[in-house]
Amino acid sequence: VNAAGRLVAASGAGREGRVPLPDEAFGQIVRITSVDGLPAVNEPLDFEGGLWNWRAMLLIPFEVIGVDPDKLPTSLLGNFYKCGDLTAHPHYVTWSPVGTPSPDYHRPEYFGELTL
Repeated sequence: VNAAGRLVAASGAGREGRVPLPDEAFGQIVRITSVDGLPAVNEPLDFEGGLWNWRAMLLIPFEVIGVDPDKLPTSLLGNFYKCGDLTAHPHYVTWSPVGTPSPDYHRPEYFGELTL
């Protein structure tokens, strides 16, 4: 998800052959975003020198990720990451550490436990 609420998501057991979420599933995900530090509407944007903070909150129904809400497990495995590879200052961060020499997020062996 980016600061405007645009979301990219797919499902699948491995890195290859992942299937993008259908439009119906995307429509069920509530996205709330905010951006701090942008100039006023009529001021030019300084993409090189601007420091902006943004937040995103997503409400993802269990059905969208293939979990029956009436039969919830006690936990799920997963990770969250931010990838800024196309920015002026490339940066990467993950919630659950990934122990590879370069960013590689599709590694279930590094997923963390999400307690429900």
